[in-house]
Amino acid sequence: MSDEEIESKVHDAVVEETITRKNNARARVRIAIKNLGEGFITKKALPKGIKLPDGTSICVEIYKHQDGRLLVSKIISINGENNNPNDTAKVSSIEIREDFSDLDQRYVFNTAKGKSRKKILTAYGLNLINEGFLRNWQENSYVKLSEYSEMHDIIPGHPDSKFVGKIVAFNFFKGWQGFIYCKSINSLVYIRHNISRLSGSLAIGGKIEFFIGTDLDNRGELQFVARDWESNVNRGNAPEPALSLDFEEFKQSRTFVESLLSDSEQFLLITSYRVTGKQVYKASEIVEYVSKKYPKYPCQVLEWPEFKFDNQNRYSTTKSGAGRFSHPLIANHVSAAVVLFPQDERGEEE
Repeated sequence: MSDEEIESKVHDAVVEETITRKNNARARVRIAIKNLGEGFITKKALPKGIKLPDGTSICVEIYKHQDGRLLVSKIISINGENNNPNDTAKVSSIEIREDFSDLDQRYVFNTAKGKSRKKILTAYGLNLINEGFLRNWQENSYVKLSEYSEMHDIIPGHPDSKFVGKIVAFNFFKGWQGFIYCKSINSLVYIRHNISRLSGSLAIGGKIEFFIGTDLDNRGELQFVARDWESNVNRGNAPEPALSLDFEEFKQSRTFVESLLSDSEQFLLITSYRVTGKQVYKASEIVEYVSKKYPKYPCQVLEWPEFKFDNQNRYSTTKSGAGRFSHPLIANHVSAAVVLFPQDERGEEE
């Protein structure tokens, strides 16, 4: 493999040994790089505050030093979790001879670069640079998103039993939302903590049993959604369902909020209810306040208090084709809902 090829790809590796100085400070980490052999993570590329015990699986970008050693320029993921949340998904360049057009191309990019090279997403833990994996997924996926055009609570003709899949590291907020990979389905399946949850929580690699529905994503495109889902993981001592505070109460609870969100397993739902005698807030007002008072804490606006019809299926007479975000009466009681997450300090370097 040429130096150019080595530097253009994202590589799987395993931590073998942490080499320390006399004062026990980390100096570098020795790793085994798949198909390439020994490599090193130097102090510059070591993530601050994150331990890398022997046996840890990582995904890295590397380069060849002038002395011939393979050195890590950037750690992309650790045990399947994105180590650079502010980056767009990383890609690796490799020639893929087949189009795999039966798979949902939103999650399996085949963007041509020249005549023979392809850019394939690899950052979220699926082996998408392996033709065998893609071919197996395509051959085994008998549930295809292209066969549906409306939103359904449960898709027509759904099997009696639930599907089984795992959470992957794509658009993942720990404990709150993510996507499921299941080889029987030709697309990733959206899953969220407050949508049809029966038990458990969300963690990368977690086993999920679920029924399938369809709904619109934030771009207005149809996607599969997990319904009546059960997970084999939980968030330790974190409560299920997650804690919720009214916005006025939230504004008076900074010490509690910071203490709660110091635990990476936690998140908080902030709501504004339509109650006589109380001020009603919009989601934009909550986000503005959070941005000023909690600038390092990411947040997400929930659309479910809204009621909107699906204009593409406006004449549908079926309940599943109603095209709404939630029950129409919710907006009579809740004006806004925003999720606040812990600070994300990954990706810093010493």
